[in-house]
Amino acid sequence: MSMRLLVSVQSASEAEMAVRAGVDLIDVKDTTQGSLGAATEQTIRSIFEVVANRTPVSVAAGEWIDSPAQTDWQHTIERLPIAWIKWGPSGLGHSAELAPPHPRLPKSTQAPSTPPRSVAVAYADWQRANAPCPQWLQQFAIDQQFRVVLVDTWGKDGSTLFDWFAPAELASWMQPLQDAGIAIALAGSLRWEMLPTLRSLRPDWIAVRGAVCHSANRNDGLDPQRLRDWVDAVHAKEPPK
Repeated sequence: MSMRLLVSVQSASEAEMAVRAGVDLIDVKDTTQGSLGAATEQTIRSIFEVVANRTPVSVAAGEWIDSPAQTDWQHTIERLPIAWIKWGPSGLGHSAELAPPHPRLPKSTQAPSTPPRSVAVAYADWQRANAPCPQWLQQFAIDQQFRVVLVDTWGKDGSTLFDWFAPAELASWMQPLQDAGIAIALAGSLRWEMLPTLRSLRPDWIAVRGAVCHSANRNDGLDPQRLRDWVDAVHAKEPPK
């Protein structure tokens, strides 16, 4: 399957812009709260109202170690058609025996027919995040039969995925996951000039935020032209010149 584009949004108006641009997956997060900052329930609901099933939607739920026992999320999760949900592994230690991060959903007649699926997250800058190393997360994802693994950077300080994970090393790390049939999403302050390298790695998803904003600041608003440029480039059979 060809690469697809995930764009993170933090408001209903940004979600509408992303849908109109042809983004493949909309990811809801609060970009001011770290890599996987959780948006408010009101924001999540407003985005789903705007998207109206036109595009799949995933939700960032913060860092696993900071999450309450899912009680604050159950009412939102059980009533919305969330495709994917993910927690970050920062603070869990470098070889943590963490439980599989999936929502514990109560039985409800109002629950969607397909509950959200969990995404395993590996931080490329795992040392400074005090997170399990990517090799541990790789085996964990295979053992737990995750459908998707996201590789991201925990720190949003201008460094990129390839500052922490060399392309050749990343390709070797990805291979066992791909052999196991696990889809891979690559994120981490990705830039336009990285597209040829990203294409050579053959991820299933490229995930961006700052690259499609008005400026390099990921907290800035989305830029419609940059959105369209990224959609066209990711969907093209050849990388942009």
